[in-house]
Amino acid sequence: KVESMAGRSMAVAAVLLASTTVSAFMAPMTLRSTRQAGPVAALSSRAVRGVYAAPSRRRLSMQQAAATMTLERKSKVPANVRDMMYAPMGKLATVLEEVLHAKMELMPFELPENMGYVEATYEGDQCAIQNSVWRTKSFRKIHIELATFFNKKGESTGLDVLHCVVFPDPEAVGHTVPMFGCDLVCVKSKITAAIVDLSPVSSDKKLPADYLEAFERRAGKFTKFTSPRDLPEFGKLIFSDQCQFVRPVDDAEEAMFVDLCREVLSLHCELADTRLGIKHEKRSVQEAVDGQTYYCEQQSKNDKTRRILNQSFGVEWTDMYMAQVLFDVPTPVPTESVA
Repeated sequence: KVESMAGRSMAVAAVLLASTTVSAFMAPMTLRSTRQAGPVAALSSRAVRGVYAAPSRRRLSMQQAAATMTLERKSKVPANVRDMMYAPMGKLATVLEEVLHAKMELMPFELPENMGYVEATYEGDQCAIQNSVWRTKSFRKIHIELATFFNKKGESTGLDVLHCVVFPDPEAVGHTVPMFGCDLVCVKSKITAAIVDLSPVSSDKKLPADYLEAFERRAGKFTKFTSPRDLPEFGKLIFSDQCQFVRPVDDAEEAMFVDLCREVLSLHCELADTRLGIKHEKRSVQEAVDGQTYYCEQQSKNDKTRRILNQSFGVEWTDMYMAQVLFDVPTPVPTESVA
């Protein structure tokens, strides 16, 4: 029995509330094709220049231009996914990238083959998933995932998702730098769930004092939401007391959530870099590895998520996507930099 689009949208949104992981709440689909965008140092919207005429925000350097790859596409879904998403979600994606480019020296991160750009179909509708990934001296991986749904005519069905996780480099910054994460889901031009957090990887599951002070001073004013949501059980094991999980009730709260994410990611980039150049003890590095591994394990425990992905893309693809794209665990090798 074919469901209505509204019914499918609400079903997908319901999975978000159980997992708060964007790629984990794709509705059942049949894999149609996958294409690899390749490692890019430029913004993801520029990785597909010449395919979709997105407005250029600034001129590419020769190095950035050389790092891009043109995608040959035949579908009606534009390669630049963000420009077809609900405006506040596209705005947040742009804001996150602006912060990263302003605060960090971004370097390419190579995704596994066929994981950069994915298209799928579901009951005649179409889904496009776009992954952008970088690394820095402080962060072993920065991942932004965008997904949007279209009908046969290429028109939006009103379902959009955004997912971002920043994984610290254990050897570079030790165990006192948390995980940054944010997720959004939009149904019919309404953000139904929004979450942002700095999740501790330390064994005591507490944010360090400098993070707490900076969060209160810089981000506290952007946390006055009127419709907070309850965390899923697994989220209570990994998210901090500062976690904001809300349903924005109007345009003002949607804009405030974007401002909150901007400030939290900004302070995170700044404070993480203060840990560079320090010889972190081996126990500090191992604590960070253990904390990130636990975070990834908890995020991956949702059996419903894995079942949906298996039905949509197959077991092999799902296993690789979850283990190598969404929640890959760190495996540092002790070096002279580790005391």
